[in-house]
Amino acid sequence: METNLRKIGAVDIGVNLDEDTLKYQHIIEQDLALNKGTNLLYMDVGAMETKLIVYANGKKVSSQSFKIGDMKLLSETVSIRDMEIYKDWLDNITELYSPSVIIASGERIDIISDILGSKESGKIDYFSIKELYEKMQNLTIKERMDLYNIEKHHSKVILATLYLYLIAFQRCKILGFYSKKQFS
Repeated sequence: METNLRKIGAVDIGVNLDEDTLKYQHIIEQDLALNKGTNLLYMDVGAMETKLIVYANGKKVSSQSFKIGDMKLLSETVSIRDMEIYKDWLDNITELYSPSVIIASGERIDIISDILGSKESGKIDYFSIKELYEKMQNLTIKERMDLYNIEKHHSKVILATLYLYLIAFQRCKILGFYSKKQFS
């Protein structure tokens, strides 16, 4: 099945993504053990790329890296084709595996988790992310910094990060995710 995913042009990044992914591998495995039959999408949005891993029936079935990061989106250096590949891949994994939850990783998603006050409850829902995205769209960078107590750099890129997560939510028809910070 992984071969089908490669055909749409994404780069297969293999079994090992990076230390961060490996560090939280046990969290994913614990969640799979607790939720038999739950398929998961692990997602790490970085500045220059977005990394995804799909777990189905307790096993890793696919992993891809896309040349779409929040800084690249902000600087408008993401091609329309790269964005289409990202969306097509998400559509394909939804058809093949129907992931029901995202486990999110990355510095900005931790900030988003803090803003939404979700450390206690664990799961962050699609509607909260969408509402935050819509609120932040109407704010200046300075207003985002002041209102949400975040650094200037994060105030600039946070909309792009939210946008990438919203695409994944919508394409995969997922209503919630966990931030890795919630497991720390």
